[in-house]
Amino acid sequence: MLRRHGVIAVGLVLAAGLLGTAGCTGDDPKPKPSSAAEPTGRFDGTQAPDGGEVRVVESGFTAFVDGNPTVTFGVLLENTSKNRAAVEVKVTAKLYDAAGKEVRLGAMSQLASKSVTIMPGQRMGAGQDTGLSRSDVVGDPTELRVEIRTPSWYPASQVTGLALSDVKSELDPSGLVVFSFSVESRLPEKVTDPHLIVLARDHAGTLIGGYEPRPSPTAWPPGKSTQVAKTELPDAADRTRSEVFAGLSSIAE
Repeated sequence: MLRRHGVIAVGLVLAAGLLGTAGCTGDDPKPKPSSAAEPTGRFDGTQAPDGGEVRVVESGFTAFVDGNPTVTFGVLLENTSKNRAAVEVKVTAKLYDAAGKEVRLGAMSQLASKSVTIMPGQRMGAGQDTGLSRSDVVGDPTELRVEIRTPSWYPASQVTGLALSDVKSELDPSGLVVFSFSVESRLPEKVTDPHLIVLARDHAGTLIGGYEPRPSPTAWPPGKSTQVAKTELPDAADRTRSEVFAGLSSIAE
């Protein structure tokens, strides 16, 4: 059975290569204690069976610049497991003022990203942009604090998804940023309404927000294809430094 879940990303940022594990020498007469067998299939927990975890590499936000009533946050995540994909990874975020007091965002208790999937040793973007009336916000946000929801861990061999490469960007006449990229899908069926994440960076490379643009067209075929998505970015963003992550994962159980 195939179950669809969040996002697999092989985008602009990849984790460094993993080191191999050292083997035992043949002339050691003492038997090595056997390690407990790792569970097969799904495993729920903060850490994977091999001790890997999802860590926050970097985070950033932009709020109410030049009267723009938009709050956006972005997070770069990394899966440190060597053999498990982290599935249903969701990030929640809250803003705080300089005194450490939580900034109220109207009726919203917190910001939240959509769920994503991260393959072993890889990095992934997550984030959200939302429009709010400045009058609904109580406080002056200066700090972002994020929390990662406990993921599910699956053997990497059970997870199949998309690979994204060849990312290019340009401005269209309306001022939106147009991203084009190549997608290779190993899924047997057409991908409908795929999930994209753009991590916006400024000219210094600092992460300043996260966006989830809707691609056009909204269905991607199996195999290789070229796709396009448009999005608004903060005025301070450098589109050539911004990163795009995309994908959909299927889990065989």
